[in-house]
Amino acid sequence: MPPSGKTAASCWICRIRHKKCDESLPTCQNCEALELSCLYSDDKPAWMDNGDKQREMAQRLKAQVKRNAKERRGRRMIQKITREIEGHDSSNADSPPSLSPSRDEHSRDSIRDSITVDQTTEPQISDTDTTTPSQTLPFNTSPTTENSRSTAQRDEPTPAFFGAGSGPLVIQNEQDLRFITAYTDYIFPLLNPFYRPTFLEGGRSWLLVFAMRHTESCQLVISLSTYFLSVVPIFPGPGHSVCSSHTWQEVQCQSDLAVKGMQQRVEAISRCGVSGNLLQSTHLLGDIMLLLKFETMTGSSSSWRVHLYAATVLFEQFLSSPDLDDNVWKIPSDIEEVVSQSSKSALSTKEAHRFEASQTAFRFFSAAIITADIVASTALGQLPRLREHHERVLGTREKPHLNLKYIVGCENWIFLSIADIVELDLWKKKAKKSGAFSLMDLIQRASRITQDLDNGLASSDSDRNARNKDGIFSTFNPPRDQSIDHDIVTHIWANSAKLYLLVFTMGIIRKAVFTSLLGTSTAAAYLAAKNPVISPLPPNDPIWSARIYKNHNPNRNPATQDVCIKRIPLSKIRPELLQKDGDLTLEFCRGLWSGWGYAVQRKYLEYKWRGPETEEQLWDNEQLAESTYDKGTKITDHFEVVEKTPQAITVRCGDSPRNHPVRPSDGLFTISATIDKQREEVELRLRSCLFSSEGKITGIKGPMPPWMEELHQWYARIWSETASWKLLK
Repeated sequence: MPPSGKTAASCWICRIRHKKCDESLPTCQNCEALELSCLYSDDKPAWMDNGDKQREMAQRLKAQVKRNAKERRGRRMIQKITREIEGHDSSNADSPPSLSPSRDEHSRDSIRDSITVDQTTEPQISDTDTTTPSQTLPFNTSPTTENSRSTAQRDEPTPAFFGAGSGPLVIQNEQDLRFITAYTDYIFPLLNPFYRPTFLEGGRSWLLVFAMRHTESCQLVISLSTYFLSVVPIFPGPGHSVCSSHTWQEVQCQSDLAVKGMQQRVEAISRCGVSGNLLQSTHLLGDIMLLLKFETMTGSSSSWRVHLYAATVLFEQFLSSPDLDDNVWKIPSDIEEVVSQSSKSALSTKEAHRFEASQTAFRFFSAAIITADIVASTALGQLPRLREHHERVLGTREKPHLNLKYIVGCENWIFLSIADIVELDLWKKKAKKSGAFSLMDLIQRASRITQDLDNGLASSDSDRNARNKDGIFSTFNPPRDQSIDHDIVTHIWANSAKLYLLVFTMGIIRKAVFTSLLGTSTAAAYLAAKNPVISPLPPNDPIWSARIYKNHNPNRNPATQDVCIKRIPLSKIRPELLQKDGDLTLEFCRGLWSGWGYAVQRKYLEYKWRGPETEEQLWDNEQLAESTYDKGTKITDHFEVVEKTPQAITVRCGDSPRNHPVRPSDGLFTISATIDKQREEVELRLRSCLFSSEGKITGIKGPMPPWMEELHQWYARIWSETASWKLLK
């Protein structure tokens, strides 16, 4: 109940939040502190209806409070970093930044940003780290003149996509090198099993360059390596828990240090802009993506949305930079193709320099941000932020620029189809809100997406082994026996996309039971074998002559029709259900509505439609498990019992039972259970007959397209299987 301190003069925001209002004008202290729009009014707002609108408004306010709190923390953090940078610059104006000699001090002084500020110039980002020999371990330590000369030649700026290369690579100490090597040799291949760059791309050498270019990169790599040490019992025994505790502390320490250093670099790049610092910005993008990988893998933070947003914003700035060459994503595998594109006779020195570590890293991180943006959009319920850039980055199906298949194991067109499904989902919600929703329009749009998925699968089956040949470098490449793996992954993603499309098309929330139950071929095969579906119904099926069917489909419009059949030996049935005629059918009906096969849809419908006007209907699991399902019983504002006999219970479906007249989405669903004494079995049937009772429809095809009809049958199998569990001993 609301606090007793509230009066009629309280603002409406405090009232809906059940908070005590100080009634200050024009804005109360609560709303001002939380940055909410305060509302004083003598008239009650439309959303204060003690129903769905009020609950929806309360949820929006709760989300806004959390969002505003994050923004305030972000502003305070930026202000703090700015003050630290200014204080650091004023006290060390004449001294170059350096690395801390020990990473065990765990202080903010262990991170030295490479930002130098001068009173007369704009801030710049240095491409090199100035360190002393005692503090670093350079890769080239030979004192000979010849080696020094060759090193100087290698360090000279070379034409590349991202400008001049950085200075010599350095590392902190031998222990860091061990962690980095463990990451590149074991952890990275484990996390990215389908990523096998070619010889021409330099293999995975870019990982070493990436990890050793910036302190934060090294710290994030060390965090991932130490995390694996904390969860993998290399030496099983009682000492592992002690080791895990110690290494986890190291993980948190290193990741915290990396975040602080990255915040300084973000602040500097925001002042300088991305265009003039493509190389440094590439390393920053990689650090953010590595941090995102670390957080999603460990589950130690809920800030992944913030970091994903930062990565997409930075990537958009890359794409808007006039200095970015679109060929950055195009690294042909055949050296002869490079020759033909460059000079027809030989590969020029300038062209050879273009294939550097930063370009390979940028291609990998581009694929990572594109896929993360698309997958996250399905959970966030919003369009992928990089949607408009997909064609530029990924290319077309015939000529892909960046082929995600060889990075994440799945074809480009799968992710593009998932983005299309997200867009369709948003269109559906917007159309329903505006009152312009059309079921046929939704089906047509969904059918086009399904057709694209089917065409893509057919195309991948025909050329599953058609990767660009590696030319004269094929001998140096790792063995490529992954065509079957790619094919399996692509089919899994494609079927998951189809299920995702079905889930929201049928009005069920995304987290449906399909994914968990049909996630393996064994489960799918079991359902298909134990719950066979007959479609269409035979001409002599009782439904066609039933009076109830003629009443609800007066124009005999074509219907989507099927029956799911399951047989169970009598010896497995609870004996008390066999004593009285009708008990078996009733218990099967109870098991269907109260079982977990219907749980997700029930939760969604409850969230969507439960209110004072529908409170008399069956909503709670206990009600569904105990109801007698007499004629007129309404179930979750989507089903209504229209006929009950000892052998069958028939419900009307397709729309709310409050809509009694004819309607564009209509149907009859019959639940029956009979005893076959001759075979000593119980036969369970779920018969579906879905049609439009509105107007006259010509033709013989039902309202569902074939792909949706197939998925509907899988849903019927799930219902049949889970409902039957309630009948077993």
